[in-house]
Amino acid sequence: MNELLNRVANLSALPDAVCRRLHHAREIADAEQIQAALDRFAVTLTAHLQDKNPLVVALLPDSAVMLGTLMQRTVFAQQVVFAEFSASGLCQIGDWPSLNARTVVLLDGGRLSAGDYQQVARELGKHALTAIWLCRLLGTTADDLPDGFDKSLHALNCDAQNVFGCGLDVLGYCRNLPGLYAYD
Repeated sequence: MNELLNRVANLSALPDAVCRRLHHAREIADAEQIQAALDRFAVTLTAHLQDKNPLVVALLPDSAVMLGTLMQRTVFAQQVVFAEFSASGLCQIGDWPSLNARTVVLLDGGRLSAGDYQQVARELGKHALTAIWLCRLLGTTADDLPDGFDKSLHALNCDAQNVFGCGLDVLGYCRNLPGLYAYD
């Protein structure tokens, strides 16, 4: 087990189910690799969106860490709103501005299925948008552009299942870890 995960498991009053997963986890990317990937991601977003005034829809809770990091690294006009996704679809949090004639960036951790992303794109597509971008922390080597999105970007390639850290959780815990880990 990674030293950081060992400290977290031993010093915290975590449920047994979480500790078991931590004890069987392997590191996917350390904090430096994550920061470098997010730096590259921010540069790419800035190059493509700096003149678009996009509306960033942060899909909670998985996008929270990525959003915080990107807000420090992207310097261009953008609005940020929040949403959640459940079996009933996309649920807006708070008031949103008009989506008409806007480029919308869906920011997410990357753990939804292709069908879920397509459902989100259909719901967003009911508005007269200019474009919909899917921007995720994680993507796989087999990712195709889900129907309804004009562009898809991700910070890291990761084919592992059960990934946590850097905004992604294991049973609600360990979302705040600076690296990415996976358990079998």
